[in-house]
Amino acid sequence: MGREGKISQPGERREWLLVTVSTAGAPASLRVQAWRMLRSLGGLYLHQSVCLLPATEPVARQVNRLLDRVRRAGGSGRCLQLALADPAQEASIVAEFRAARDAEYAEVLERIPAFVAELELERSRGRATYAEVEESEADLARFRSWLGKIEARDYFGASAGEAARAAVARCAADLAAFEEEALAAETTPPAETPAPSAAGAAGEFPAGSGGCRPGLLPPRRPGQPTRGDRGGDYGTIAGDSAGYGRGSDARSGQPESAGDCVPGGGRDRAGRPADMEPGGKDAGSGTRQA
Repeated sequence: MGREGKISQPGERREWLLVTVSTAGAPASLRVQAWRMLRSLGGLYLHQSVCLLPATEPVARQVNRLLDRVRRAGGSGRCLQLALADPAQEASIVAEFRAARDAEYAEVLERIPAFVAELELERSRGRATYAEVEESEADLARFRSWLGKIEARDYFGASAGEAARAAVARCAADLAAFEEEALAAETTPPAETPAPSAAGAAGEFPAGSGGCRPGLLPPRRPGQPTRGDRGGDYGTIAGDSAGYGRGSDARSGQPESAGDCVPGGGRDRAGRPADMEPGGKDAGSGTRQA
């Protein structure tokens, strides 16, 4: 016999407990309670009311408590300790115990990927938060509890046990990393957005713009050529009554936008001052200009 509750050496003589329970005449719930207890101990059912268990001290205590409860509730039961004379028959029974535990470990392994995928999904959504950590911790605790119950009734070292334990350990490590990410996300201050400049906020003209809004041409001296709206040529400046003029397109003669803020005193398409009539006379005095 190995450590308490475990049978580790296959060559040594084993003792078994043959347990029978009858709940006839007792409340219906008693049958369910007896079945759950024997299944939690890992009992191998040979018949509907007969199961076989290794004769370890912890198992014997649990079986005796169960039988006492069954008898007090009106049922009946018996526990017989025995040894199997046929080694082949015993080996077959041990294999059945291991197969039952392997099936339970396989269920744990089947559920593990969903836990890992959930953490990855929350990472991709940027939802590494304390609430998600707390929820995942509850899931991990259920895995550990489930695994612990299977290990307690794994008397003969089922082969899938190591893989199940490693998978749950990986879940714990993955959750620890997720928790660190959640801590960093909640304790790192957000990046500050630069405040707009005082001039921009007040709608003032920026320094060096010459009194024009951004995107418009700065003030120019009278007679200075200006870029036409449609072509690559430079037009000339035509004056207006406000003292500012518009540049004219060199091909079409159409004035440029008034938003160019161009001072007046420009010339017409012939290169003459804008206030002269054809023939070189001043439009106001009629005097020919030189």
